[in-house]
Amino acid sequence: MAAVVSRMSREWSLSAWSPRIRQLDEASKGARTRLGARKSDGAWNDGQTMSTARALEYALGPGRPEPETGTEVGPLSRREREVVALVAAGLTSREIAQRLFIAERTAEGHVERIRNKLGVRSKTEVATWAVEHGFVARNLDNDPPTSKV
Repeated sequence: MAAVVSRMSREWSLSAWSPRIRQLDEASKGARTRLGARKSDGAWNDGQTMSTARALEYALGPGRPEPETGTEVGPLSRREREVVALVAAGLTSREIAQRLFIAERTAEGHVERIRNKLGVRSKTEVATWAVEHGFVARNLDNDPPTSKV
């Protein structure tokens, strides 16, 4: 996947966040160590030529849902599903607000609406529901972006 990211970044003139660049470098080195030079080079070449659609399909893996189109699925909105995943990861309302670049009170409001929609009384029950329904926060980086809101 590092090869796909590298190619797409060049094609779309995207600049990468320095912690992400370090992660990609470490992943590439780890893959090269595990696969060996020849297989690693082959995988890199495959990634360089992989279509965007195929890269997304590969990244999501078998049995994963299709990327969302912005419509509501189930009782929760897209934003509420993001909040549920962060609650399940153990983040506080303040940390959720910083990660999503929203006010802390807004994050608290999301959690309250989620609790009402799910018919649960606590963040622990929200987290339990999230785990049972396969919600997980994607890539909770060591150095998450922060907001001053």
